[in-house]
Amino acid sequence: MKNMNVTALWLIFTFAAILGMVGYDVAIKLATDQISAYLFTAILVVFGLIGHLTVLGVYKFYHPEVPLGASPKILLLGALGGLGLVVMDVCFFLGVKIGGLATTNAVWLIGGLIATVLVGALVFHEELSWNNMLGVALGTVAIFLMVF
Repeated sequence: MKNMNVTALWLIFTFAAILGMVGYDVAIKLATDQISAYLFTAILVVFGLIGHLTVLGVYKFYHPEVPLGASPKILLLGALGGLGLVVMDVCFFLGVKIGGLATTNAVWLIGGLIATVLVGALVFHEELSWNNMLGVALGTVAIFLMVF
């Protein structure tokens, strides 16, 4: 693989990432009423992991000065990302089963918005300003109005 053309690698990994995410989205839209929640969650996890592993593969092949195996942080982030995807999917579908799609989708979107701000502040050390807080508040209101 190291002797492959960089453009060819870009195309391969981009196609794999798109395939994984399209399969994930199609499974969400078409299969929710057709199969059991456990099988559905398993299908979503497989497609989501394809996308995550593809991102790790792109990192490995496009940054040869920092190989994937030489960076424990990258390996840890990849493992946490995959685990997070599994937990998110299971929680989402349990929420749909318990509270209905509209409520679960609102919590899902608002939770994602808040999580993005928290990750930015805690991991990337971004400053939490009034503009950020106002953006989160307006985003929460917008999601609430769209869903309900």
